[in-house]
Amino acid sequence: MRGTGKRISIVVGAAALAGALAAGAAGGHGAVIRLGAQVVSAGDSLAVTGEGLGVRAKITLALEGASGRKVLGTLQGDAHGRFETVVVIPAETPAGAYRIVAEGGGERATEDLLVSAAVGGARAQGSPAAVPEAPEATAEEMRLELRRSAAETAIAWGLVGTLVILGAWLVRRPIRP
Repeated sequence: MRGTGKRISIVVGAAALAGALAAGAAGGHGAVIRLGAQVVSAGDSLAVTGEGLGVRAKITLALEGASGRKVLGTLQGDAHGRFETVVVIPAETPAGAYRIVAEGGGERATEDLLVSAAVGGARAQGSPAAVPEAPEATAEEMRLELRRSAAETAIAWGLVGTLVILGAWLVRRPIRP
């Protein structure tokens, strides 16, 4: 019984360590952007801030949706890999679901955005945004990328491999009373 308790303790400890390492690898690293609003009208300004896109990296901001990709601007990150800017959503943007994308320094960050139709061609100051219309259905495939950096992928596979080897070692090791 004593040998089984040791094995369980080792497996639980290894799993806890692997979980902590994976959480450390995934959290606190990577690119992140934040939007000043989650719903805007076409033609409105939108504050965008971000971090983790590389020290002094050239950063490209774009609007991606069913109708394609539109570059909203480029800027340079600061000495800490952060940026802060205001972009204008093009007035001709159809209402619907979009994604603001920031790319720079080999990293990519995204945040969802709803673009609503302006009421009567323009929205009155302080009035709520109109409910966005559904984008027109097309046969064209919409590309949605879920990227991870090479380091995150390598760490994850390394942890999986370590746990598999540890599990195999524990199973094959004879129990001593």
